[in-house]
Amino acid sequence: MSYVKEVDDLVKKMKTNVNKMHDFMKTWEVPLFNRKPKVMQPDDLEQTHQSEFMKRVEDIRNNGKEINKLVKDTFDSIKKPKTSEEWINYLDYLNSLIIEGITKGIVHSMGYMSDQINIALNKREGAQPMFDIKVKLIEAEVQFDPPIGTTHRNNGIQDIIMKICNDFISISIMIPRLDTNGTGDYLVEIKDQFDIFDSTQVISTHLQDIQDATRNFISQYDEYSFLWKEDLEESFEAFLNTGLDPREQSHKRINEDGEEEEDETFKWMAEKILDGV
Repeated sequence: MSYVKEVDDLVKKMKTNVNKMHDFMKTWEVPLFNRKPKVMQPDDLEQTHQSEFMKRVEDIRNNGKEINKLVKDTFDSIKKPKTSEEWINYLDYLNSLIIEGITKGIVHSMGYMSDQINIALNKREGAQPMFDIKVKLIEAEVQFDPPIGTTHRNNGIQDIIMKICNDFISISIMIPRLDTNGTGDYLVEIKDQFDIFDSTQVISTHLQDIQDATRNFISQYDEYSFLWKEDLEESFEAFLNTGLDPREQSHKRINEDGEEEEDETFKWMAEKILDGV
């Protein structure tokens, strides 16, 4: 009977330790990025994320240490050599649980980020913009500041999003491996997880949608580009040399009844301008 009780106690201890591991890993599913309910400057958003992320990193590292302690507690209770087939197989099982826990954590964070940059979802929910981005005239080109895509300084919006996503994946190097005496990590296994690859692809698609939408937004200024691309004095001189008299040109407008008619205001302005030349 004492042997039966020993085995029963051991099994209960093993189950309890595994449940504690699951409790730790469950906390990893809370997204590692937190969108604030206000528009933020890109630099401020990145700094705020880093500050909050480092706190989570400390928690996850402590979880990893506690998990290793639980595994040691189980090992001490089993009283089997570390090289025994039974222990090696059990470590493989525990490793699979850790890999699954890390994968779920990363996928949850990726999914949350995906929602934040999903144009259709944000429009439907009436969400505020995540970044405060300006439209500026830079070197005779209408551009976003900071740029929407990637830059050599890694300060574009896409750069920032991808850096945050890399932070998610980095939790795979914060948990010491169970089968190498606390050295090494799970990065290789995590990179092979299809769910993470799929989540990354969804984010890339949303980033491309943003690139396309912002490119369309910028294109609305193309018809006015002569205002900043051409020299005003040279253009006006060329206009005068055409020999055309604006006062004699027909200029139509749509009246209140929706009918086309001569715009006398245009003719009057042309007379005033040219009479003063």
